[in-house]
Amino acid sequence: MKPYSISLFISLQLCSLIVNCQFEAKIYRDIPTALKEKDSVFILNISKQKLNEIPEEVTELTHLIKLIANKNQISKIPISIKNLEKLKHIELSKNKFNEFPVELTQLKSLKTIIMNRNHIKNIPDEIENLNQLEKMDLWSNEINYISDNISKLISLKELDLRVIMFSDKEKQRIAKLLPNCKIHFSNSCNCGY
Repeated sequence: MKPYSISLFISLQLCSLIVNCQFEAKIYRDIPTALKEKDSVFILNISKQKLNEIPEEVTELTHLIKLIANKNQISKIPISIKNLEKLKHIELSKNKFNEFPVELTQLKSLKTIIMNRNHIKNIPDEIENLNQLEKMDLWSNEINYISDNISKLISLKELDLRVIMFSDKEKQRIAKLLPNCKIHFSNSCNCGY
């Protein structure tokens, strides 16, 4: 085996171990340090840093598997996020998203999206591109439209839509679109509207 092949093989095995939680990778908490050690960065946590967007530099961390950016002011994602081809897990809870960021739909390896407590109003047609997605947590958003294309997420096992007011008819529609998925809804309100 050539030296670069061995290195690639070891890198892929390491990525597999991280994803399967059999290995504790270092969690990087600041971008400058992460950029100095690009080849070693698998997990980046930039939560609570008053960010308005995911910095473009993050997309240089091409070995990144898990990105956590909770409790910021983020409302947009750079188009270059597509460079994070190995990204499997992203957390963007408690930010300022009004729309589901379609840029995420370019990340074909994503297995988990956690975006609760934002202001997301819809799940777009492009959601169909995330065919590896297993879990999507969107509780406490303002969702009033979910594309029928969500039915193409055949790997989706769990969808959290609690604290979002859906009619019983809409809940039934969503459940029919995802028959093999555990969907969490809040109980319907009998508030007299």
